[in-house]
Amino acid sequence: MRSLTILSLAVGSLLAAACSTTPESAEVDALESSLNAQDYDATVQHLTSLPWLPWGYTPDGCYARAEYYSMLLASKGIPTNHIYAVAKGWSTLGGIWSWHVAPLVTKDSEPNKLYVLDPVYDQTRALTNVEWLAKMEHPNPKASDYPTVHVHPGNSYGAQFDTENRIVNPESPVAADYKEPSFGDMPAFEMDVVEHACQTMHRYINLEPNTTSAEKETKHTSLGIETQKLVAALADRGKIVGDPESLTARCTLGLSVEDADDADLDNRKPEIHDGGTASDAGVSDGGVSDAGASDAGASDAGAADGG
Repeated sequence: MRSLTILSLAVGSLLAAACSTTPESAEVDALESSLNAQDYDATVQHLTSLPWLPWGYTPDGCYARAEYYSMLLASKGIPTNHIYAVAKGWSTLGGIWSWHVAPLVTKDSEPNKLYVLDPVYDQTRALTNVEWLAKMEHPNPKASDYPTVHVHPGNSYGAQFDTENRIVNPESPVAADYKEPSFGDMPAFEMDVVEHACQTMHRYINLEPNTTSAEKETKHTSLGIETQKLVAALADRGKIVGDPESLTARCTLGLSVEDADDADLDNRKPEIHDGGTASDAGVSDGGVSDAGASDAGASDAGAADGG
């Protein structure tokens, strides 16, 4: 068992993170160190600093963000699960969602705690499952309208209605019952899901408020490049199902990883498709017919799905 090491990660606002001059290699080293030490507070801080995700738009897209979080951690050899919260009846989560999802991890030293990595609700630390639900205005696990909470593998995408592995005692869960698998046993990520998650993030970059066209274009470019890097890293670890080269231009925007080293990259205009329809991936615009996530619109509970 490794002792928990507290690392100092200088993470400010999203703007500060985007303008940071910290070398990428140093950031990666800090992430790997925090993961290896099970310092999930530092891990959340690193996820918060990713400048190529649409942090300014959260009415929808939690399923895609969770996929990216888990892909990033898996690219470092760290497995995760996903925790889903589903509102009951006509209640909502945080006043807007019918369901929400984020990565779930455990600590060897804490057998009765589950930790949620969700920068939407806390950018400085991992939350326990109870704290996470309290952030969504459900502080009492004994309440009749307390959401259904269940766990799925870290590659899941839109599994909100499969409640087979419910957390039966949210206040004092047996962590071993919901513990993430070994990395070798963690299911691989499916390329059609990666494609859809990428297109979803592109679409919501376009909807971010208070960002200029130039800032959006930079995010689009970085998202396409970083997605390709993640897929390559996961393929090297045997955690990709499908052709790693199958990402469409709707995700990559016509740019390759090699373009990231092009000194003239900032002057190249990417092929932005406005997140458009995903006909190339076999899924509908804003929805996930093949992968199983609902669209950004109304759900059975009459609320938007996760943010």
